[in-house]
Amino acid sequence: MKILLGWYLFICFFMCSFSAIAVNEQSPVKVQAKQAFRNAVDSNSVEVINTFIKEYKYTGWELKAVYYRDKAALDAAKRSATVESLNVFLKSYPHSDWYNQGVYYRDKSAYGVAKMLNTLPGYDEFLKKYPSSRWNKNVVALRKKLLTKKPKKHSLPLTPQQRTINALNIYAEIEAKKKKKEKIKAKQEKKKLAKKRQCYKLKDKLRRYSERKIWYNLDEKGERAYLTQEDVVKAKKRASLKYQEKCLT
Repeated sequence: MKILLGWYLFICFFMCSFSAIAVNEQSPVKVQAKQAFRNAVDSNSVEVINTFIKEYKYTGWELKAVYYRDKAALDAAKRSATVESLNVFLKSYPHSDWYNQGVYYRDKSAYGVAKMLNTLPGYDEFLKKYPSSRWNKNVVALRKKLLTKKPKKHSLPLTPQQRTINALNIYAEIEAKKKKKEKIKAKQEKKKLAKKRQCYKLKDKLRRYSERKIWYNLDEKGERAYLTQEDVVKAKKRASLKYQEKCLT
């Protein structure tokens, strides 16, 4: 009897505990926190997600929100596409899961600036600031290329007549290229128009075959060769294939 009573009490205790957990999981606070989390993440806004983290602390959702907050911050820094904005991200979130990606885009942006300037001081500054960057090999190669580049020879100043001749030559070259483009364009338009006319004729021929308005073809001697129904079907098939080949491709 005592054993049965013990089992009965154990089962009651287990069921009550399970019910309490289920109620707790579906509690209004949990549901509200989950919905607020989704809204905050969908906003992709650092400010909105930070507000969520502050208001829903200790709900369990704030830890997931930190991940998406850091992602939103990196996205914002990437949109700015400046070394400064990406450095602000790295300084603000040193323990972020997105930290390494931040380093990648920061170095890429700095490499772009150095490459655009294309100067020895610019390349040297990059190598000094980012010694472990994946872009170092590119910078070293560009620096070497710049060092081996032959300096331009300084020529004597041009006279006004020479400058005028050079300007006229440049203008003539531009005009020649322009005329060449116009000629190519006109040729393409002419070809396009000829194709369109041919397609119209083929389409009309198909229609006439369908309506049985073509009763004969001319043979090699120019004599009329009257068409049977079988001839019309074959001729229509050939014309249809030709139309598809020339007009629908």
